[in-house]
Order: sequence, then C-alpha cells, then structure tokens
Amino acid sequence: MKLWELLHSVPLTGETPDLDMEINSISYDTRTLEPGALFAALPGARDDGARYIREALDRGAAAVLCRERPEEDGPWLVTPDPRRALALLSANWFGRPAEGLTLVGVTGTNGKTTTAFLIKDMLETVLRTRVGLIGTVQNMVGDEVLPAGRTTPESYELQGLLRRMADGGCTHVVMEVSSHALVQHRVEGLEFSVGVFTNLTQDHLDYHHTMEEYTNAKKNIFLHQGEGDRLILNYDNEVTRSMATEAVCPVTWFSRKERLEEGVYLRDNAIWLTNEMGSREVLPLSDIQLPGVHNIENYMA
Repeated sequence: MKLWELLHSVPLTGETPDLDMEINSISYDTRTLEPGALFAALPGARDDGARYIREALDRGAAAVLCRERPEEDGPWLVTPDPRRALALLSANWFGRPAEGLTLVGVTGTNGKTTTAFLIKDMLETVLRTRVGLIGTVQNMVGDEVLPAGRTTPESYELQGLLRRMADGGCTHVVMEVSSHALVQHRVEGLEFSVGVFTNLTQDHLDYHHTMEEYTNAKKNIFLHQGEGDRLILNYDNEVTRSMATEAVCPVTWFSRKERLEEGVYLRDNAIWLTNEMGSREVLPLSDIQLPGVHNIENYMA
C-alpha cells in the first residue's frame, strides 16, 4: 500500500517522507518487523518504542511513526499520539472494515464477558445473522473460535479481526472494551451503535491510580457514540447512574432494585421491559441458565 493511502485522516506534524513509497506491513515490535514495514514507536508504561527506532531502521523499516522527531534525518512520521495514529493507520491498512459492521461495545468492571456472549447469542437467534465476538476468553467469527491475548486487542490486531469478521459474513460484532483500550486509543475511529455499561467498582488502580482516573477512562466510550446510537446503563450503580448527563445519545436503564418508568427491571420473578409501547415480560427468572444475582444484571443488560 502506498504511504499516502495509509496516512488518510492520520494527524501528522512537520514534513513527511516520500508519500509514494510502498509500505508492505505495519509493526510496533522490532522482533517481528520485516523490511519495508512502517514501524510505530509506541509509548508504554514500562518502556518506550522510541528506544527501538534505530533497531527498526537496521531491520529495514521504510518509515517510522513517532511522537518526537529524532535529531538525524530519516523517514519520520511525527504525530502527537502514536497510539491513536496507529489505530487510524491500521483501519486504513485493512480497508476500514468497521464501516460495514454494526458494533456493540460492552464495558464496565464486572460482567463484560458474560454480557457479550449473551448479546452474541441473542443477535444470532433473533436476527438469524452471523456475529463476531472480541473478548477476554476468546474471539469468534460466527462459530469459529480464535485465541484471545487480551480483553481488547491492540489496534492493529483489532482491525485485522474486524476485517476477518467482515470477510467471514458477520453483520454485527460484540466487543468487550477495557479501560486500558479506551485510554490507549485501541478503538480509535470505531463507533458503537450500542454501548453497554455493566457497572463500575474499584479495579485496575495499579494502572489508573485513582477511581476518578479509572471512571474517566471508562467514560471515554461516550466518545465512540453519536446522537443516533444507544447507551445501556445500570441504574443501581451510583457511578454509572451519574454518567448519564454526559451521554451524547439516548440512554436505556436497567435495574434490579427499582421499577423503572422506562427501561428494564424486575417484577413478579421475571425481567420486564417498559417503553413507549407499554410494559411486557421478556424473561422469567426461571429461564436464566446462569446462577447468581450478578447474572440477572447481565441478562438485563
């Protein structure tokens, strides 16, 4: 792919190398870099990819994406945020596969995996369609199971999965979206037609340091929704309830403790839905196959 095609919508500062040069791969790890690749020098919590720029060039990198321009002349692509830029580059490399898919993003501290599997099963059963899954336990293209290395893959691998799902006939993709992925821009450029926020409790403070920082990281999912999308929030969780004022799209609530005028709630040992069409039972608790109060909330979501 020509460099100019790869750079579509990628913010750069300063001069760029030959835009007609051919790029044959993208890499952010010099151990797997092939000659002719674009090397993305990603900043990290424990290491900085900028330390490996010389090694990348010695291995044959054709261009280097970096946050600060090295002193010597070189094929530099300087950008304010290499992680965000990598996500946009990766989407271009794989032909922007998300544009042909309906994405459902599931975030929160607990329940992401179970909720994502339930949504996948529901979509396939009701819509008779093929659905992709990206998550902690495994990735799936319909019934095909693929290994998963982390909850939300790095942007290059994520876009590759979306390409495989689009080519495999999937119409929808259900994705677990971690707080790390949101702050590291792994889902940059993606829009979630439905965002599901299961709950928010103390977790990952080794990375986010404070609950405020962790909460703000999770709220970044709002940046990936538009006015025509839908956000699902847990009314019983104080933190998620307080987020509603910042949502950019309509909100649907679910509650195990309150009877909602509009939303999903418990009544008469069943899950009920109330909306402009009235109230109706949608799932008796006796039909729930997974034990525990927390799974009632997952089914509600």
